Amino acid sequence: MSTTTTLDSLVLPCNQASSDKQVQAVNLSPFQVEKFTALFNFYDQNHDGFLALEEFVEHARRVAKAFGWDENDPRTHYLVDIRTALFWRLGAATEHNGDLVVSLSDYLCYFERQVYACESANGPSPSLKQACRAIMDLIDHDGSDCITYEEYRNLLVAIGSRASAWDAFCTMDADKDGRLTLHDVEQLAYQFIVSSDPQSPGNLLYYGRL
Repeated sequence: MSTTTTLDSLVLPCNQASSDKQVQAVNLSPFQVEKFTALFNFYDQNHDGFLALEEFVEHARRVAKAFGWDENDPRTHYLVDIRTALFWRLGAATEHNGDLVVSLSDYLCYFERQVYACESANGPSPSLKQACRAIMDLIDHDGSDCITYEEYRNLLVAIGSRASAWDAFCTMDADKDGRLTLHDVEQLAYQFIVSSDPQSPGNLLYYGRL
C-alpha cells in the first residue's frame, strides 16, 4: 500500500498553482463549515483549536486499536504514515506554542480544495475514489470488498464518536443489503464533501449523526 493512493496526496495547498492553472478555492456553505468543523473537533484531542502532528499520529493509533492491530502491525505503520503526510498536506503553517500546527482555517481551506476537485469532476474526483479504495482496504476485515455494520461501528469508536452506528449505517445503506460497496462509499464521501443538504446520507459517513 502506498500513501500516494489517498485523497490528501493529490491536492495543492491554497494559493499554490499547478502546472497549468491556479487552484481557486470555492465558498463553503454554512452547513459545510459546520460539518467540516465537527470533523476537525474529533481530531482536536486537547480542544485547543489547533491540530498538532501528535494528534494525527494518535488518531491513527486509535483506529488501529479499534481494529485490533498492535503497534508492530504493518497496517498500523501505514495509518501513521498516512496521517503524518496529511498533517503536512493540510498546510500546517500556523505557529502555536512554538510548533507548527493546523488551524481550523487551514483545515477548511483543505476542504475548499476538495469541493473544487469534485465539482470539476462533476462527481467523485479521481483522488477521492482512490482515497475511498484505501479506506476499504484498511477496514474491510473479512475480505468481502464491502464495509459491514461491525466494521463501520469500529470506525466510529476509533474516532471517539458517540453517535449510533446502527442508525447511521441503516441510513447510508440505501438498498438495505447490510453492506456498503466501494461505489456506495464513493458516493457517500462525495456527498459529505459537496452537499449542503443536512439530510444527505453522506453526512453520516465519517462520524455518524451529530
